[in-house]
Amino acid sequence: TNNVECGNHMLKVAFEWKPRPLGELVELLFGVVKQQYQDVHRSIVGEGNYQLVGSYRKFRVARHVWLEMTDDQRDSHYSKLQKFVDVKRSSTSVVSTNKKLKTIMKKSGGKKPNQRRKGRCISKITNLNNMN
Repeated sequence: TNNVECGNHMLKVAFEWKPRPLGELVELLFGVVKQQYQDVHRSIVGEGNYQLVGSYRKFRVARHVWLEMTDDQRDSHYSKLQKFVDVKRSSTSVVSTNKKLKTIMKKSGGKKPNQRRKGRCISKITNLNNMN
C-alpha cells in the first residue's frame, strides 16, 4: 500500500470505521500531526520508533545534552533540521500556486508508466505529409 492508503486506514481505525462529525475529524488530525512532530523530536535524541539516517545523522543529539539545552536552543536545533529537510526537498517538490501546499514530485512527473508525449513538430510534419 502507499502512504495515502496507510493514512486512510489509520483514520478509519481511529474512528472505528464509522462516520463522525467534522469537528472530531479535525481533532483527530491535530492529534496525528502532533504525534508526528513528537516522533521527530524523539528521533533527534535517538528514542522512539524512528531514527535519523544518512545525511540527517548530523542532527542527532545525545539525550543528556538535549536535556541541558534551553527551549530556545532546542527550537533552534529543530529549525536547522527543518531547513535542511526543506533544502533537500526543494529540488524534488512542487508548490501549489497559492503557496499553501507542498508535495514531493515523482520522477515520472505524474505520468503513467511508459507514457510519452508526441512532440509538436511530429504532428505538423505528419499533417504536411498528408497534404501531398
